[in-house]
Amino acid sequence: MYHRATSSSLSPLRFLVVCAVLLLCAVKVGYGQRVYADSTASGATPILATVGNPGNASDNNYSNYSLLNIISLLGSSNAWQTLFFSHSKLPEPTSPVIIKFRPPGSLVGLGDGLQASRRLNGTSVGTIYSVNNTLDLLWLLSDGTDYEFIMPSQSNSFNGVRLQLNSVLGVTSARLYYAFYIEPPEIPTTVTACADEPAVINIAHYETELEVLGYTYYLYDALIGGNPIINISFNNGTLTLPATLPAGDYYLEARENDIYPSARTKITLIRNEVTGGVITGNQTLCANITPAQLSEITASTGTGPLTYQWQIKTTGGYTDITDATASTYTPPTLSETTMYRRATRSTINGVVCETFGNEITITVNPVPTISLNNSTINACQEDDTIDFPYNSVVNAPISYNINWNPTAQAMGFQDIVNKTHNFLVSGGNIPISIPPDATQGTYQGILTVRNSDGCTNSGQALIVNILPKPPTPEISLK
Repeated sequence: MYHRATSSSLSPLRFLVVCAVLLLCAVKVGYGQRVYADSTASGATPILATVGNPGNASDNNYSNYSLLNIISLLGSSNAWQTLFFSHSKLPEPTSPVIIKFRPPGSLVGLGDGLQASRRLNGTSVGTIYSVNNTLDLLWLLSDGTDYEFIMPSQSNSFNGVRLQLNSVLGVTSARLYYAFYIEPPEIPTTVTACADEPAVINIAHYETELEVLGYTYYLYDALIGGNPIINISFNNGTLTLPATLPAGDYYLEARENDIYPSARTKITLIRNEVTGGVITGNQTLCANITPAQLSEITASTGTGPLTYQWQIKTTGGYTDITDATASTYTPPTLSETTMYRRATRSTINGVVCETFGNEITITVNPVPTISLNNSTINACQEDDTIDFPYNSVVNAPISYNINWNPTAQAMGFQDIVNKTHNFLVSGGNIPISIPPDATQGTYQGILTVRNSDGCTNSGQALIVNILPKPPTPEISLK
């Protein structure tokens, strides 16, 4: 779980760093997140054991020490000292505790050795750790004489730690310098991020001025033990959870000098998932036709409440359509090809996540137009056909329609439907048949033109004014 660190197992560089850290214990300045035990209780087997200068292990001088002494000639004896954390902020049940001590120079007998344990007031809680005459220095840091024991995380509440020296026979002693724990990181209890996006968390009391190496942070998948999350160790005040990290509970641990661990702080990562759904398909229409409503084939989904925003694009990028915030949208009549998409937004804990559905293209084909010289043309009775002139055409009409009003139809004018005609861009004539029995009068129709895309203009009035046939001249011969 922590370093198996003895003077023989450390690399030379790391050993020098550890020694430097231990020497720094003589001064309090620079240990921002350390909380030292500040009160004490002690006891010993009468006559055979004593605890000397017990207050030295709980004062502000971290280079002095208390002394646990045993003179055992008749049987088992012990000397113990408990260091309490009486601050308003007690250690977490899972806080590792670091104890600095100097073990006896030699121990004799199976009952000899040092024991370290957590205490809740006067009661032992959790595991009792032993450092016996084999000097198994698991989780111990050493400068060759003094040791620091990192008591691992447990789940029992406690407010102190005890070091106890035991001996069956002989004269022995041990020094106790201090005990401390590292305050856990202060971070939000939850963080919300969009799916596939990193989440940034600020650490409230991040330390930047600690001597030697500062603080390093590790993210784990369990409160105790577990596995560190890959690529989440860092040494600044901002924790960035990767975009690939799934939603769930994680635990952040601070380490001073990358050695002394804190309790882990739980953080719950909430992923705000949102999908854009699928919108009805593309459309092709003429410029004077209103598009069909854009609606869902597949609905959007989201972790939080959903809102919508329709966007439009003709050239350039997409822009929001004012007040288009329903799940459906009906575009207005369009004059050019236009693209639409719908943004779906899911909101959780104030975090808005957005995604877009499929793009819909409404292809707008142009409407042909025709420009007449004049909307009225004169014809004479008994004319068979007249040519109705036009100035120009736009958007390549290929046929025309004439719908006569009832008066004209009653006189015999026949509607013309999709009559193919070779329209000239620069102008020409449209032939119109005159009924043989047409009488004098004014007859009106609506002229429209149509192009190869099937688009027809809105039409314009066309008037034929039938003039009376002039009387036959009377010729007299004299």
